Amino acid sequence: VTNAAHDQGVRVVPTFQLFDSATGAPRMTAFLDSTANQDRFIAEALELMATRKADGASLDFEPVGAVNARADKYVAFVARFRAAMLARFPDSTLVNATSAGANQATVQGLVPHVDRQMIMTYNYRWTGSTRTGAIAPLDNTTRTVKIHIARMLQWAPAGRILMGVPYYGYDWPVTSAVPNATVQSDKTTYGAVKSVSYASARDYLAAHPEVVRQYDTLEGSGFYTYWSTANGTYRQVYFEEERSLADKYDYVIATGLAGVGIWTLGNDARYTELGDVLRSKFYAPVRRISVGGRIA
Repeated sequence: VTNAAHDQGVRVVPTFQLFDSATGAPRMTAFLDSTANQDRFIAEALELMATRKADGASLDFEPVGAVNARADKYVAFVARFRAAMLARFPDSTLVNATSAGANQATVQGLVPHVDRQMIMTYNYRWTGSTRTGAIAPLDNTTRTVKIHIARMLQWAPAGRILMGVPYYGYDWPVTSAVPNATVQSDKTTYGAVKSVSYASARDYLAAHPEVVRQYDTLEGSGFYTYWSTANGTYRQVYFEEERSLADKYDYVIATGLAGVGIWTLGNDARYTELGDVLRSKFYAPVRRISVGGRIA
């Protein structure tokens, strides 16, 4: 895979991740409190990069949290990792996956040590939401992609920021068929909330032509509602799709950001629409111009 990508001029980086959802994040704390642990990780990561002919690295550590002490320790770790990486691979690049809710200390602290901060501007609605809606609303609600990117731009230059976009959505059991429906609270009776990829949402619509695909023009999202006989309730699916992504890409271009990051590649499977939008906006754009003149 790496060789094929390199043949096409595409840089390839591995992602190194540490996810810790336990109370108090004990694994994250143990890692950030120990330079010995960090040294072992850095050494093994660099060996892997050498073996796989990587062009850099991507770090995805969650949650760094809003505690300044932990943020300071994480920034110090990233600085040590980057220094070691550049010493061995001078042309390598480093990307950090940064929470949309990251605090000022984290974002500003990372600026000197990373080439890009991939801001994870998605999952605004999730399995625990009480009302359905766009999972990455661009505008027109209390928490939006635009609000968080504007916040990041106070602390990091636009040319260092990648805006994260989702290739997925959620399927909620709901109490009615209206848009932004209330989610059923009894998941045992009415079924759990399920994540869906763009491809699986399109597959369902193709298999059920009676279900109408709709578009939320206010927040920007595809959605549809269907009746679940098995669960005895309506279910509603909101998912990121080509129109909502096109608007986000226009915003990225207008704001001068470095580009986008996608969670996750391959979620569109056999469908070409999402790739077509990406290509039309970033790779082979067509711009409309207006020519005028006057004689004086």
